[in-house]
Amino acid sequence: MSNWRGLIELARRSGEVKGIYSEVVYRDDEFSYRRGYDPDLVHVPNLESQAKDDDDITYFYAVVFYKDGWKDFEVMTKAQVDAIRGRAQAKAGPAWTYFYSEQGRKTVIKRLSKRQPLSPEFAKAADLDDRAVMGESQEIDLPELAEVKSKTEQLADDLAKKAAKIKKTAEAPTDVPEPLNTIAEEVPPETENDQPEPPEEVTEAVPEEVETVPAPGQNPRDFGALLDKHLPEIPSDTFMELKRKYAAKRVSEWTPMVRSQEYAKLTDIVNEFAAREKAAAAEG
Repeated sequence: MSNWRGLIELARRSGEVKGIYSEVVYRDDEFSYRRGYDPDLVHVPNLESQAKDDDDITYFYAVVFYKDGWKDFEVMTKAQVDAIRGRAQAKAGPAWTYFYSEQGRKTVIKRLSKRQPLSPEFAKAADLDDRAVMGESQEIDLPELAEVKSKTEQLADDLAKKAAKIKKTAEAPTDVPEPLNTIAEEVPPETENDQPEPPEEVTEAVPEEVETVPAPGQNPRDFGALLDKHLPEIPSDTFMELKRKYAAKRVSEWTPMVRSQEYAKLTDIVNEFAAREKAAAAEG
């Protein structure tokens, strides 16, 4: 199940969306909106109010800005979101229990997306998320795709081929004895002009230089790439905190040993969140 930040990123890939966001409205906030010829939405959060629990939520809304200047919004009441939760197979699962506001923001974004020019990635993610919510199978028919190797896999294949070529060249014998002729031949007498030809010069094969692939985590950008890969599985607050902690500029100041240790810790963290999402889907 993707989170609302992941859906926003996919919406931007449509090429038509300039910006999109969603918010939660609490009972002490100032909130109003209108439709018609002159649509408008006003939300003034009450920062001094202590009513910030899930039970204090009154509305969810999402706003989208298109590149042509047009803007649109969608508003849902807490009762409407609760009705969708009530139809969900995993309504008592960790996602709705511990991240209710996140689920509500995602729900209103998905409703707003029905009026947007969607990218194929967004449409597929929304469909899979709906299937997960309703407890249906997430197996869908996809066109057969050609196998595409990542840069790392392609580099590993190239290095393996070079190593095999070097090994074959190194093991090739340099002194090859002439074959024995078991049939006696008549040898003409030597003359002054019959000089033996000098043996061909045999040069040793020079091994090609093999490029080494840095271990995962040695490149400061590896940390951000790992987080982006697991974006749909990590809660938004935790994701932003990890992004700040493992910023490329900060990681570049660490020693190689510290980078390896921190990358291993980050791998354990994202794997744990991935396991939670998988368990929640299985439970649903």
